[in-house]
Amino acid sequence: MKKYFCMAFALAFLSAGCATLANNNQQVNIESKPDHADVTIGKITGVTPMAVGVPGGWGIPRKITVMKEGWQGKTVAVERGFRTSDLILDFLPGLLLGPFPLLIDLMTGDFYYVANTSYYIRMLPAK
Repeated sequence: MKKYFCMAFALAFLSAGCATLANNNQQVNIESKPDHADVTIGKITGVTPMAVGVPGGWGIPRKITVMKEGWQGKTVAVERGFRTSDLILDFLPGLLLGPFPLLIDLMTGDFYYVANTSYYIRMLPAK
């Protein structure tokens, strides 16, 4: 019986699916028409075209703002996704480890990721 318990514990430990382990910065590519427009994504600024690493979890920026003189500025929402697979995998080790994997992911927001990593933003000429 002890042998089976040790095997079950090892299997649960190895299959732990904490989303915090999978949540790295994601690269987001931003292009615009016209080129060389000023971009703000969260606390990061730059000029198009640009590739920028954005954090995951609760740190995902909510919007991208693009502006250029002589053009109407435009703001678009950053699309977020939800890792349901990690939610399910948090419950498996939770049988033996308690609620710790689930609580860590809920506190860090690491179930969320950037769903769309490429944005092409068209601006209209200013009137």
